[in-house]
Amino acid sequence: MEAQEAVTTNDTPIGASGYEALRREHILDFLAEIPESIRHVRWPLERIREERQRRLRSLIRVAKEKSEWHRERLTNVDPDSITEADLGKLPVMTKADLMANYDEIITDRRLTLEQLNAHVSSLKEDRYLLDNYHVIASGGTSGFRGVFVNDWDEWITTALSFRPIFLSLNPLLWRLLSFRPIGKIVINSRIRKKKAGKPQSKAQIAAVMADIASHGSSAMGQSLFYPFAAMAFPATLPIREIVDGLNSVQPENLAGYPSMLYHFIEWRAPPSPHSRHREKRVGPASDQLVGHIGGRTHCMEL
Repeated sequence: MEAQEAVTTNDTPIGASGYEALRREHILDFLAEIPESIRHVRWPLERIREERQRRLRSLIRVAKEKSEWHRERLTNVDPDSITEADLGKLPVMTKADLMANYDEIITDRRLTLEQLNAHVSSLKEDRYLLDNYHVIASGGTSGFRGVFVNDWDEWITTALSFRPIFLSLNPLLWRLLSFRPIGKIVINSRIRKKKAGKPQSKAQIAAVMADIASHGSSAMGQSLFYPFAAMAFPATLPIREIVDGLNSVQPENLAGYPSMLYHFIEWRAPPSPHSRHREKRVGPASDQLVGHIGGRTHCMEL
């Protein structure tokens, strides 16, 4: 995006430089969380249970305090005493419930479904709403469209769910990058190189994803993962074109939809002439990893 172009956050236009400043700060906040997220992998079971209960109680407390719809449904639920054993007693919220009661469910009263739909339908490139939110839309596996909004910290939490990719790199690297002055130098350098089309180190991520920022995979690739992604391949491209691109980039990490990764096995396994490289780690996301797709995608991991 050129410096003179403008994007719109709600009713307030901000130039590309404004978006870049937000994105860089967001990436630095994301980097600061990675070392602790990696340490969670080694937590003992009891510590994991304690954290789940803490977050469950926090979630119930926020829902009752800030959401009119949840406040009524959770009247008899005590956020200070609820445990995992009580989860089966909680009323279920379906996606249909969410879309039918959106404005009563949302916890930031500045947001409305009409506003979010307008924002997400206008997205071509990544853009913040109110300098804080990422809004995405998805039909999921059911095909029933939902609109989902993530604030600054929730978007970081979503990115951290791709922890298996981080684990493939040296933990010392993440500790260094989490130190803000160092992280800022590295991120600024990587963004400049990427915008200039210069090659970066091989320890990168290539992704097969949507090509429009209304989908979470594209929005994440354009925001928090932007400095680390060697290249993003739209999932709508012909399989052979994607495979040739992957062979050209030769990333050490590959992220994508299981339903797409599944097809690469046929194209990239010997004796195919298109197969010259193998990733160290494959990270399936967005689709369900089920049945024969799950089994065969697992075989891609080395």
